[in-house]
Amino acid sequence: MKRLSLILLFISSLILPTQAQKIAKEKPVFSQDQTPSTYQKISLPFTQLPTPGQLSEALRKRVPLLDQTQSELRLTHQIESPGGYHFQFEQTYQGIPLLHQGLKANLNKSFRVFSLMNNLADFPPNVHGSFVITSEMIKGRIQRELPDGLFEVKVNQFYLPTDQGLQAVLVAETFGNDNAGGAWEIVFDAETGDEISRRDLASYAPPAVIDTSCKARVFMPDPITQAQTTYGGNYEDNEDADSPYLNAWRQEVTLRDIQWDGTNFILEGPYVVIKDIDAPHTQPFSPTDCASFNVLRFNDAFEDINAYYHIDTLHRYILDLGFTNLLTQAIRVDPHGLNGSDNSKFVPGSNAYLSFGEGGVDDAEDADVVLHEYGHALSYGGSPGTNIGTERQGLDEGIGDYIASSYSRGLSSYRWDWVFSWDGHNEFWPGRTSSDPTLYTAANKSDIYDVGEVWSSALMHAWGLLGKEKMDGIFFQELFLNFGQMNLHDAGLALLDADTMRNGGANTVTLVACLCQWDILQGVECAVGINPEIPENSWMVFPNPADQSIEIRFDQIQVGKVDHLEIFNLMGQQLKSVTVKGLNNHIDLADLENGLYLIRATGPNGVAGTKKIVVER
Repeated sequence: MKRLSLILLFISSLILPTQAQKIAKEKPVFSQDQTPSTYQKISLPFTQLPTPGQLSEALRKRVPLLDQTQSELRLTHQIESPGGYHFQFEQTYQGIPLLHQGLKANLNKSFRVFSLMNNLADFPPNVHGSFVITSEMIKGRIQRELPDGLFEVKVNQFYLPTDQGLQAVLVAETFGNDNAGGAWEIVFDAETGDEISRRDLASYAPPAVIDTSCKARVFMPDPITQAQTTYGGNYEDNEDADSPYLNAWRQEVTLRDIQWDGTNFILEGPYVVIKDIDAPHTQPFSPTDCASFNVLRFNDAFEDINAYYHIDTLHRYILDLGFTNLLTQAIRVDPHGLNGSDNSKFVPGSNAYLSFGEGGVDDAEDADVVLHEYGHALSYGGSPGTNIGTERQGLDEGIGDYIASSYSRGLSSYRWDWVFSWDGHNEFWPGRTSSDPTLYTAANKSDIYDVGEVWSSALMHAWGLLGKEKMDGIFFQELFLNFGQMNLHDAGLALLDADTMRNGGANTVTLVACLCQWDILQGVECAVGINPEIPENSWMVFPNPADQSIEIRFDQIQVGKVDHLEIFNLMGQQLKSVTVKGLNNHIDLADLENGLYLIRATGPNGVAGTKKIVVER
């Protein structure tokens, strides 16, 4: 086995390309390989909120693969959202978990399981290798060789599914600052000690303290947007030099709930804590009076203030939307990290933190960068430990870009689609956009940033139609539904579920249209609202939501226009087809599970009209 210090030295050399949230895309090379779907529609009612044991037992009866592989489910995370309840399970075999395999069950407020994210592994039930190397041996070696800046080391036994069966492995998770290599998952053969794989887990109080507030000045959201200009000339970073053109755009704000220890103000609040974590080890700004918070942009303190204000403001807005359980601990933030490089990152774990580099334009001067990285933290808070798989990682990048775009667009419509308006779109790097017309079917699915742009672009288009607050509410609800190894199509279906949970599906037609415009949903899923022959108001479907049946009433039918009514689920499967008997028609729904469906009126010329129906009991 290689010496661990050499392994982690090599890992550290990979930090920039693997953690970067700022990678220039190379569009000419495409991979059309799509992550297999994990989304599964289900209807499983309970009379009250089930215990994890009750839920796993009920799921065993509905998911045959568990018995086929002699697997069990073990709860790893449970959380309540405004729209329901969410249980994450890992798949185990003989008491040992399978690496990155499991199942997520989503329940509504009526205690009905309405969807699963299912990435359970199918494997021959036999084990290769044994646990010769112990967890303590790996943990001790890491702690001896990398003590400086190492916050936490966890080593656990896992099985790795293969075509031949299960391989015994040890998985080490290390959490630390840049001096200790950041946050990594390293998989070792438990019998030989050989390294199998590595994965970067980062995405790119004093006594007698009291809460208080001070006035300060920040960019809102950045000087390029505020001046409605582009990078260059008077609007260049110029190695962080002071400039009257840049300083003029500092806007007065209130830093809420910062602390006072009797001598100094401290940038620590209920949602943000400014800390020195990574090199170059710049101590957080801690003045003795409120007036000192009015600093110029060349001052390192400006980044501390800018990062604190924008994260604190966004989090309070999320609380106002009703999401009190999305991220329950203050995020630690180092505005001067990554050894001064032009990059930023989110490091998960019990000591989670954000770190912002100072290369090019200081990252913490741009609210887009600050909130993109905070988006990774929010995503982790809603569905912790699920950012696994290429398309799932791309979804996370899109989550960060949407949050940045929504926040900036709420402040100014000027080039709202330029993600990283001040930090990017310049000589340092090209930035990204949240109005990219690239379709999901044409995107490079091996490029997480390409996938992310598809997601943020579709959602920001819906933002323009539904408005900020409504779309943000649906968006943050969806964060609770995500799971490992899901693809963008799964995320699209989860977004519709989120709207159903939060708004009773009131925005389905708009969301489907936007998701279909980017090919995230396809085929029959995109038929909602298409009425090529009969007007929308010429036929009624009621009641909606429905229980046991629905009535379809046509005000007027031209002879030959409509002869059948068909019901489809959102996976494109036709479930019912009945002949139109006249102006009034009845369809029994007793055999359909709760959920969203499409009812389609068809005739000799094809689809005459489509509506959505919700079955809810």
